[in-house]
Amino acid sequence: MNVTPLLGVAITLVALVCLSLVGLTVLTRLRRHRRERVLARLAAPHRLLVLEVSAGEDEDDAAFEQLAGLDRRTWTSLRPAVTAMLGKVRGIPAERLVEILRRHGDIDLARRRLTSASPVRRARGAHLLGLARDGASVPALIRLLSDPDPEVPLVVARSLGHIGDARAAEAVLRAVPSRRARPHRGVGIPAWVAAEALMAMVPQAESVIQHGVIDPDPTIRGVAVSVAGHSIMPATTELLRARLAVEEDPSVRAGIAAALGHVGTAGDVAALVRATAPQESAALRRACATALGELGHPDGADRLALLLGDQDRRLAQLSAQSLVQLGGVGLDHLRAARAQGEQAAAAARAAWELAGLRSVPGVVAAP
Repeated sequence: MNVTPLLGVAITLVALVCLSLVGLTVLTRLRRHRRERVLARLAAPHRLLVLEVSAGEDEDDAAFEQLAGLDRRTWTSLRPAVTAMLGKVRGIPAERLVEILRRHGDIDLARRRLTSASPVRRARGAHLLGLARDGASVPALIRLLSDPDPEVPLVVARSLGHIGDARAAEAVLRAVPSRRARPHRGVGIPAWVAAEALMAMVPQAESVIQHGVIDPDPTIRGVAVSVAGHSIMPATTELLRARLAVEEDPSVRAGIAAALGHVGTAGDVAALVRATAPQESAALRRACATALGELGHPDGADRLALLLGDQDRRLAQLSAQSLVQLGGVGLDHLRAARAQGEQAAAAARAAWELAGLRSVPGVVAAP
């Protein structure tokens, strides 16, 4: 049997299919580009109205009424500009933009999308509700923190952060998967995403953060400590001081030291100095050295100077950088470090030269 004709027919069919696919791709792109040009042309005359409302210059509500009364096709072309601007403004201008979205049914549509079978639609709905700071949607958004799709909880957590409603604080904190065997619904969210969202909810969420600092789960403690270190909450700071000596998880303890560097006072210097002892973990010692520089109190200078010769080179580098932050007394220690040994001198010289590049006062040349 001669298979050559059959082979030729097969090749021809494959070529036709390929050509058809190429043609379909080109046609689809042409249609999309044409639609984008049409939408851009429709939106162009109204962009100045969006800017006027966003700048708070629409005193007679004329621009607002024109935007709220646009026909469906024109609004479709202008919606991206309105939502993009919504993420950049606050106060009354933001409220007016949200009302425009509400008039066109976008807020109601976003709420319905939260229960869509499509994860893309759920995420888009959550994103818009976050930009609109729609407090009424907080309970529904909280439920989506356990969504099985990995992208949806991320968008939801950020949206809850935009809204800043402390009702969501506990749920956001618990949405972080545990490093232990704590049961968790859904895929959860990364610790840093939870921390960012929670920072927008303090001080109203301070009680949640305080309970998180002493939670049995080190994952929860770590997130709560991170939030506490970037928020002004005096009572929580006192709790951090108490936890520094008793915390058992090395990474959480290092996080507490770092947090005290941000929100602590001169009274925390002694505890941080003690925690740089050789028997402590490298992570904790480094965090304490950095925190002593952040506090900027001269009482920590002597200990930092001793750490310049430590066998942990990274610790020595951080100690030298912290001495620069202490100003005059720290710079004096760096000058004297040339007589402490080769490693101490190297760490001091590197920090000094870097300070010179940054034009730190009192640093004019390498020691």
